Amino acid sequence: MRRNFPIYLLRHGETEWNNEHRFQGWLDSALTPNGVVQAQTQGRLLQEMISRQGYDAVTDFRTSPLGRAARSARLIARAYPDLPTLVQDARLREVNMGQWQGLTRAEVQANWPVRFDTEAQVYRHSLLTQGGETRAALEARLQDLVADLKGPSLLVSHGVVIQTLRGLLRGLDPDQTASLGHAQGGVYVITANGGEVKIGF
Repeated sequence: MRRNFPIYLLRHGETEWNNEHRFQGWLDSALTPNGVVQAQTQGRLLQEMISRQGYDAVTDFRTSPLGRAARSARLIARAYPDLPTLVQDARLREVNMGQWQGLTRAEVQANWPVRFDTEAQVYRHSLLTQGGETRAALEARLQDLVADLKGPSLLVSHGVVIQTLRGLLRGLDPDQTASLGHAQGGVYVITANGGEVKIGF
């Protein structure tokens, strides 16, 4: 996935279901007050990076249409009003988690033979859910998305999607990708040469 421009990746702010360790997938829950602050902080971080530190200005601003990401993107834009017009792109939706959507980790473990001892296990199992989207399907829609990008791009999305995109853009294998994690409140920058910078974490 070669490019000559950076991609800025932002995960939506914290939600009520994040706090409950509840799988969201294509379902939704509201941002918490902390999640609102996280999104506002991301906007200010971007402004600092681009206006004062010389990072490339964003020419393409896209968000998942799911409520938690779309609201985060609007908050980011308010904090940094020089961003281009926001566009919703369905390819940035979180992975569909099938029968796990709406369930807590404890509820999933009570009904399926899985363990969530590490965040890497949570990520791997999120791509193997009963009736959900496969890794291959997720990667295909993300590769299609990246092929559409023509310049420095800001993408607001979800945990599994952000983590998978970072792995794809950096050329990592699935095990390396699973170990990346997907924190909230900061900015991941994937540089043109496939390197990664993390700001605000």
